[in-house]
Amino acid sequence: MSRYAKNRSFSRLLLSVAILMCSIARQAHGAAEQHFGNRPLNWRNYQQWKGIMPVINHESRVYHTWVNGNEHFYYQCSINTLNDILQKFAPLSVDVREVVLRPGPKKVMTFNKEYQIAYNCLLHIQGGISRHEEEDTNVFDKYPTMTVFVDDSNIVLEQIKIPADVTLIELADLRGRYLKGLKSKDNSVRGYAAFFLAEVDVYNESDVLAIATLLDQEDMWVRLMAANSLSRFGRKAAPVLPALKKGLQDSNERIRNRFQETIDKIETAKDTREAEQKHNRILKRISQFLKSHSRENSAANIEPKESDTRKEKDKKKREPIYDPNADAEKQISAAIAKAKKDNKHVLIVYGGNWCSWCYKLHDCFNQNADIKRLLRYEYELVMIDIRTNENLPKRFNAKPDGYPYLTVLNAEGKVLVNQSTVPLEEGKAHDPEKVHSFLNDWKPKPLDADNVYKQALALAKKENKRVFLQFGAPWCGWCHRLEDFLAEPDIAKIMAQDYILVKIDLDRMSGADAIDKRIRKKGRGIPWHAILDAEGKVLITSDGPKGNVGFPLRPDEIAHFIHMIKETSRNITPGRISTIQKTLSQQQKK
Repeated sequence: MSRYAKNRSFSRLLLSVAILMCSIARQAHGAAEQHFGNRPLNWRNYQQWKGIMPVINHESRVYHTWVNGNEHFYYQCSINTLNDILQKFAPLSVDVREVVLRPGPKKVMTFNKEYQIAYNCLLHIQGGISRHEEEDTNVFDKYPTMTVFVDDSNIVLEQIKIPADVTLIELADLRGRYLKGLKSKDNSVRGYAAFFLAEVDVYNESDVLAIATLLDQEDMWVRLMAANSLSRFGRKAAPVLPALKKGLQDSNERIRNRFQETIDKIETAKDTREAEQKHNRILKRISQFLKSHSRENSAANIEPKESDTRKEKDKKKREPIYDPNADAEKQISAAIAKAKKDNKHVLIVYGGNWCSWCYKLHDCFNQNADIKRLLRYEYELVMIDIRTNENLPKRFNAKPDGYPYLTVLNAEGKVLVNQSTVPLEEGKAHDPEKVHSFLNDWKPKPLDADNVYKQALALAKKENKRVFLQFGAPWCGWCHRLEDFLAEPDIAKIMAQDYILVKIDLDRMSGADAIDKRIRKKGRGIPWHAILDAEGKVLITSDGPKGNVGFPLRPDEIAHFIHMIKETSRNITPGRISTIQKTLSQQQKK
């Protein structure tokens, strides 16, 4: 995760601003927006989350904030409008649909602190530069999350209709996540975990003590976040006043000022016992409601339908298609090098294993025979995890508005097109015809086999070398084995002493059959290779005593391949020929 190591200070500063502006009403600035009322928002900004627009643009929305990609949508609901929102939230096309039940109602301060807006339902979407990748924690909302604030009047627990496709969680679940986050090795995660822990329950004294453990850590930002979080507990934070006062002796002025501000807020805090009693009463009701709901669901699902069971098993079997630990730069560089060698283009697919539509596109790539063939023949496919490579699209002038997102490069690494996949969709999946049409439009032009052949002869004549000519096709696994063997650094260096290596692709090059018939007198199997002089005269072929050796694997096949080298090489020493033989013998173990 080198990207985060490089940009850690900048990233957490931006996310701090996002959190603070949305939660404690800092003034708006150039990277923030707020909208009042329920004016419809543009669907193009939310293409990553399929099916979210009926929730975002629900008539009960009263306020919306956006800060560096961190978005909150506030609603004032009656029980009927709440149930309607939940029904619209349930079909959202994501892997996890969480609904949090918390005591309420709540109020949010506008950016300029002019007034507060009451709400009892909240949709949170975290994305853009406010998103932070965690290690072994679940502090941040990875998917759109609904929070319902239960009270004694408008939102009565017993009247909430919970859809079957959502997961209910309570404050205790959130506390567990944030307490774990306090122990993360990531400074940013620890700091945010403290802030979120204070936000969900300012009456829990054990949380005060947990957050206080961050006050004497080395990272200044973590200490500042801990102090700010403790200020929200009011009198409940009195036990940690000694630790805060100790910080007033710190050499850093920011630490001293923040700690003093926190001390002042704790010592002047109002009595909140009445609010605490109401909070705890509703918490208890929520906990009882969830237990009852869980029992009802268990009874209703003792004998799940076979189709549902199979669907759940299939979902669990899904393997990751993105590697968040891969070196994206190396992946792309290797793909460009191979594309240049094979006259292909590079297809970059940005996304992540959290993205259901990324899996849908991946399925389209692999389940449609025509698309699968087109990709194999014309493209080097690179899957880039966007969360660990958030800045990479900028290198190619790509501006993803949702995922998956595509970039096509030519064999020189030049951008040919950046493409949203939304136009390739049809209903709840990607349209194979649209996907095939896109890939077909941006594939490379086929090479002329005769030109490739003549260029190889001309180069061989210029450098006083032979031509190692091989025939193959993209579908041929043994052809790829031979190409990979010849491309091994040690082998490539040895072969380059005497040979110009050239491949004739029988499926992708125009006029390839004519070259094949001109050089090969019998047989059609591949891989097949021949060694020619600079005038095009065939000196020897891969047709050994027992037929075409193809990729030499058996001892007799290896022996014939070595015989080909010995008969035609002029500069390769016996020792290096022995290296070729030993390397081929080792291939039997692969």
